[in-house]
Amino acid sequence: MLDDFEHRLFAWADWIKQRLLEEKPDSEIIHEFQAFVKQSLVAVGVNPQNLLTYEQAVPPAMSVAGLNRYWKKIPSRTSASSKSLEKRGHAL
Repeated sequence: MLDDFEHRLFAWADWIKQRLLEEKPDSEIIHEFQAFVKQSLVAVGVNPQNLLTYEQAVPPAMSVAGLNRYWKKIPSRTSASSKSLEKRGHAL
């Protein structure tokens, strides 16, 4: 169970990293991330009530903000796009 959670967390972190590299605005990332998380959790059998509980406990905007901070703290994670991201307040 913890291995599944760890795998999902890394997949979500990579998903957000890709959107940051694409220079998408945070508002768009949040909206897309909410749909991505819902689809991921439904795929593993999470029921609608538990989805709602999860969204209330871990709002997508907080996850995006946290993972955004994570990518900023690690200086050498990227490609040439990092300079552009730094201008937008994102450092990968």
